[in-house]
Amino acid sequence: MSAFQKTRAKKTSLLLVLKHPELPLHNNASELGVRRRVRKRDVSFGPRTDGGRRAWDTFMTLAETARKLDVSFYAYLHDRDYRSLRHAAFGRTRDSDGL
Repeated sequence: MSAFQKTRAKKTSLLLVLKHPELPLHNNASELGVRRRVRKRDVSFGPRTDGGRRAWDTFMTLAETARKLDVSFYAYLHDRDYRSLRHAAFGRTRDSDGL
């Protein structure tokens, strides 16, 4: 099958963006998000415990959300209940810790 035939076979999905302009034209945002996580892991050699991995994942997700909302990460944390976030990152809740 030639490149032209492959493209023609995908015509419906390729033109879907014309019917739904809210769809992104590429997936670079997703790839960049993954790349940031991998790069940080490579530089710092990653978390060393399961709790550390959960905390890292939680805060990386929060940082990415703040970036997408175009707000300061620190302002975003301050706007949330930081104590709950800290405990959630380690799999604990206020009830289980007696807090």
